[in-house]
Amino acid sequence: SHQTPVLKEDDLEHLSTIEARRRYYTYAQQRLAASVGRLRAGSMALYGLGRLQTALDERNASRNPTARHQALVFHQAALMCEPSNYMAANELGVLLARFGQYAHARQMLLHSVRIHPQAVTWNNLAVVGSRTGETGLVQEARRQATHLARVEQHATRLGPSASGAVQWTESRQFASRRAGASQR
Repeated sequence: SHQTPVLKEDDLEHLSTIEARRRYYTYAQQRLAASVGRLRAGSMALYGLGRLQTALDERNASRNPTARHQALVFHQAALMCEPSNYMAANELGVLLARFGQYAHARQMLLHSVRIHPQAVTWNNLAVVGSRTGETGLVQEARRQATHLARVEQHATRLGPSASGAVQWTESRQFASRRAGASQR
């Protein structure tokens, strides 16, 4: 019983499994992006789901061989509804590189650093550049990564109020800070 319109009109005998899966993923990506609209929070939720799928893939690929593909779908949908989601662009670039799609990976990583330069993204760009033989890109990416790592390290030493960024804290550490603050 077919529920989606994706393959409803196709001759299934002449359609490869790979092509059918690609069409389903494209449909899912479009529906996910439409479901959250142009909301940044929706884009971030899709990004989070993509990260979850990547973690599941890295942890136990044999149980869900499609997790990496599903992660691609989530990150692409996140970018469809919020093109300035630099985190989704970075993750998508990494996944595309893992699939050997270096030209597209390069585009996504460059998109990410244009929006919000980070050392980790420049490092990822250096890896992609080394795979494609772009020595100029590798040198520039490493230079940028080194510079931003120093800046990020300095901002971390100054604390979250210096950069205005939110820093994730382990629950125990958060609870101990909270308890200390309430005793003052």
